[in-house]
Amino acid sequence: MRNISSSNDGHGSMVKQKENIIMVQGLQSGSRPAPPVVAPIEHNGIRYEQDMQSYGHGGDQPGGYLTAINVKTGERLWMLKAYEVSDLSESGVDSIGIYFKSMALVSGRDALEIEDETGRRFIFDLINKTSAQVSETPTDTLGPIKIPQSYLRS
Repeated sequence: MRNISSSNDGHGSMVKQKENIIMVQGLQSGSRPAPPVVAPIEHNGIRYEQDMQSYGHGGDQPGGYLTAINVKTGERLWMLKAYEVSDLSESGVDSIGIYFKSMALVSGRDALEIEDETGRRFIFDLINKTSAQVSETPTDTLGPIKIPQSYLRS
């Protein structure tokens, strides 16, 4: 994990602090296992990977972002939301994120198939930069959802 330092730029500092809290409490504590490691995919000179630091790049949710990076220059081309992560803050629960479980190039297409940790699958069109959900999460496979007490607001 990279070191996230605090700055005095107002919004940017708050975003970095929120990301740091999620990285430290959500991903490294015993209450939530670390997200699966998903290897980047190179296609037509661009490396596509999950953005695990999305808050630092303008993201508004933990998880669900795909980033494109020019392989030759290392330049970050874009970061886009592949899927929505529900915001549970109105019910008093901080979202701990839903991250990629797998990612694969769709044969014969400029598209990626992304599966999230809940089992939902999405096709991300690399030309149009759009995402479409192609499967739902079977509700009977989720079982009871346990919310760690550390995420409940007092």
